[in-house]
Amino acid sequence: MQAVERQKKTKTVTVSADVHRKIVSLRRGDQTYGDVIAESIKALEEKEQREAIPLIDDMSDEELDQLFREAREHPEKCSTLEESMKEYEEMHRKK
Repeated sequence: MQAVERQKKTKTVTVSADVHRKIVSLRRGDQTYGDVIAESIKALEEKEQREAIPLIDDMSDEELDQLFREAREHPEKCSTLEESMKEYEEMHRKK
C-alpha cells in the first residue's frame, strides 16, 4: 500500500489485510486511502496529547460492563453528557 503525504512524497507501508479492510471501511464520501490514514494519524496524535481521556478502545469489555453496572446501580453518581462536557471545558479552560 502507498500513502501520499502532503508534500507529494510517497512512502510505502506494508499493512495486513485486516488493517487494510479496517482503513477502507473508515472511508466516507470521496475520501482516499491516504485521507483516512492522515485522519487516523491525527486522531492518534490527539489521543497521545490527551492521555488522561479514556477512549472506549482503551477499555476492555469487562471494564465497560462494570461501568454500566455501576451506572445502573447508582445513577446519582453519574453525570449527564451536558454536565460532563461542562466539567471538561472548565477543567481545560484553566490550563
